[in-house]
Amino acid sequence: MVSMSIPKEPEQVIKQRDGSVLGKKTILKSDHFPGCHNKRLVPHIDGAPNYRKVHKISQANVRTEIVFNCQMGRGRTTTGMVIATLIYINRIGASGIPRTNSMGKVSDCCSTITPDLPNTEESIRRGEYAVIRSLIRVLEGGVEGKRQVDKVIDKCASMQEELRAPHESQHGDAVMEAIVKDRNGSVLGKGSILKMYFFPGQRTSSNIQIHGAPHVYKVDGYPVYSMATPTIAGAKEMELNKPVDTLKHIGITGPVVEHMEARLKEDIISEIRQSGGRMLLHREEYNPALKQASVVGYWENIFVDDIKTPAEVYAALKHEGYNIAYKRTPLTREREALASDVDSIQYCKEDSAGSYLFVSHTGFGGVAYAMAIICIKLEAEAALTSRVSRSIGSPCSSNSQEEFSNSDEEARKMGDYRDILSLIRVLVQGPESKADVDSVIDKCAGAGHLRDDILYYSKELEKLSNDSDEHRAYLVDMGIKALRRYFFLIAFRSYLYSTSANEMKFTAWMDARPELGHLCNNLRVDRNLT
Repeated sequence: MVSMSIPKEPEQVIKQRDGSVLGKKTILKSDHFPGCHNKRLVPHIDGAPNYRKVHKISQANVRTEIVFNCQMGRGRTTTGMVIATLIYINRIGASGIPRTNSMGKVSDCCSTITPDLPNTEESIRRGEYAVIRSLIRVLEGGVEGKRQVDKVIDKCASMQEELRAPHESQHGDAVMEAIVKDRNGSVLGKGSILKMYFFPGQRTSSNIQIHGAPHVYKVDGYPVYSMATPTIAGAKEMELNKPVDTLKHIGITGPVVEHMEARLKEDIISEIRQSGGRMLLHREEYNPALKQASVVGYWENIFVDDIKTPAEVYAALKHEGYNIAYKRTPLTREREALASDVDSIQYCKEDSAGSYLFVSHTGFGGVAYAMAIICIKLEAEAALTSRVSRSIGSPCSSNSQEEFSNSDEEARKMGDYRDILSLIRVLVQGPESKADVDSVIDKCAGAGHLRDDILYYSKELEKLSNDSDEHRAYLVDMGIKALRRYFFLIAFRSYLYSTSANEMKFTAWMDARPELGHLCNNLRVDRNLT
């Protein structure tokens, strides 16, 4: 802090100020200071733009000179200058990026992606951050787009560089590091590794052993299965009717995932050809002595014809005569559940389908949510009698406030959170819907237990100290997302009690009940149970 002296007379004026803004002991100071970078500006437009004003910039005459004005003429105005320059380049047709209708869509990802950081000054200046690499993989023309943005930022460098960050770790020996560093694919880009999804200590759920189809699980009493990503031979062995594949990429749609996989395939084939038929892959290994896991690189000899995307695999199986219908619906734990997800899954159900197979990376986790939706739909359509329905449902889930008031722990195990109890009070067949859902969740536990997920996050929140704000925000976010899936399952069962899927979609049913939307959008995993 720099000490500044004020003459006696002005000091008295400052003490006597009593305005609502210019109050006591408040000074009115020029924003410039010794050493501040200053340039004479031409006639200007007041106000630096935000992203909502991009349209206004794009409507200006292409010959119009735009000047961005802020207090010191540097700093945040760089963003406005970069945006305006990019719009200008695009309008005069000098962007060099072909236009396409398959532009990727990204949502709600910045809050959950780990901020891995570069480890050299050069990589810092290139802006090689994990979140940026994830973005350019999703976007059509992402690599060229970033290259052009970086070029424009450099042109605006007299104002302020936009790139900052500390350190990002690398794995493997010097040769492998060099290969990873030199990658330049649209998906498998600089600093990216191609790693097996399985890891040491990972929970498995196999109750059916099929070669090439890892972690296969069948829901007791339902023709519903889950498994981790299989080999082609493993997929053939399953011979099921309805695979629905999930992929861990937060906030994007199935078609965008498939498009990204096709681009990843191109990157892999390019690298195989450059390296003489081999590919650098990575896996996680656990050292019991050190009690820690590490990422290890290794070489794999691969034929180009063996590289297939999931869509290509299932299309080939269908062509060979297997009775398979393939659909892609991302349903990871990190992704916020939507009412439209329920419709996407429930309308997979067909009378001609003998079985339903849900495939995810590991066969465990978010896939259990999709399995529960189909099981609930199958149960509702079985037109069971009240007596049989109650035998299927959990006999101790309804009126749970009275039956399990003896302990908060037991109430949480049964999912008796305040918001869930509020939900079942306003639903048709509310207690019965919750009982049916709880039974299905228990039956799908081999692929992931939704109530246990909610319980885990609520318990972890209780353990946190007051200074763990970042971790608390993560636990609250994940806990609410799990509670939201539980909310939708119960609401879905009530919807099936009150109407038919042929008459109304679940999304329309929810939209017609704004009170449910209000409850869903205000869920809390950290509030008191009762």
